[in-house]
Amino acid sequence: MPRLKLFIPVIVFFALAVMLWRGLYLDPRTLPSVLIDKPLPEFSLQTVELGDTVVGKADLPDEPFLLNIWGSYCLPCLQENPILMAAAEEKLVPIVGVNYKDKLNLAQLWLEDNGSPFEFSILDESGRLGIDLGVYGAPETFVVDGNGVIRYKHIGVIDYETWEEACHSGGEGGIEQVMIKALFGARAAALSLLILFGLTLGLQGVSMSAHAAVDTFEFATEEQQQRFRRMSDEFRCPMCQNTSLTGSNGGVAEDLRREIYLMISDGKTDQEIEQFMFDRYGDFVFYKPRLQLTTVLLWFGPLLFFLIGGWLILGIVRRAKPQEKEAVVLDKDEQERLRDLLDTVKDRD
Repeated sequence: MPRLKLFIPVIVFFALAVMLWRGLYLDPRTLPSVLIDKPLPEFSLQTVELGDTVVGKADLPDEPFLLNIWGSYCLPCLQENPILMAAAEEKLVPIVGVNYKDKLNLAQLWLEDNGSPFEFSILDESGRLGIDLGVYGAPETFVVDGNGVIRYKHIGVIDYETWEEACHSGGEGGIEQVMIKALFGARAAALSLLILFGLTLGLQGVSMSAHAAVDTFEFATEEQQQRFRRMSDEFRCPMCQNTSLTGSNGGVAEDLRREIYLMISDGKTDQEIEQFMFDRYGDFVFYKPRLQLTTVLLWFGPLLFFLIGGWLILGIVRRAKPQEKEAVVLDKDEQERLRDLLDTVKDRD
């Protein structure tokens, strides 16, 4: 047992080393999605192209397709549009757009100026479909199979590498090498467009973010208002990641605050609101993750390491502390022998 104690610091060190080593290979840009292998949500919304034409889930392609989240205010969307255009021209895969939190006239003008790779584009002006899809912000791209089930989600700009990855995830093969080179060329062209149109679109995006920072909600009671403030503080902004819904002026945070307000006004319980958020964004949206099997280490890991460290320190301190020796008690014979020895030493001196 004493020897086993000597190996405990080594075991703890290697456990921490493995955890840190694993963290080096995690992509901090990768955000979780709980909708993988789940069907697309139901919706009934207008299209950007025709304005008054309403489409729903039944109007989506009955073959694998891409669902691309975009907006006229989105600078990266302009960067990836030539790649999607090239894919549409080669008829590699159908592409359906979701125009997220945009104005109809601005979206139509953007498609007219830059070209449309979409079979049609769904106008999600309120952002509710984006919430049901667990959207963090534009651009995002979903790979959906022929049964309307989400198989893959990519957050950010589509380039030739992510395009190939997305197509493999859809189960319909990859991209030909010639097409990859063409997409790479399109990517370079997109970068030049980025410089030309960046200032105008960037200012437009800043204006929209500033507008989204103001909430004006009216509550029936003070208790409802307090619940709203508390729950807005408890949920993380999916787009900002390190900011609560209360502290974020992002479009997604604005939409989620509105949904919390509507659910509180409708009499929903805290548990129902939490489940609504979890179904769309998973545990990531909670500042304090719920206690379950996958979060046990997160909750109790620091305490465990603290207790092990304290136990080791206590053991070291005990071993280092000088131990008091018990006084030796001599019987009469031993005392007599000791006196004889001392007398012998004195005589020799």
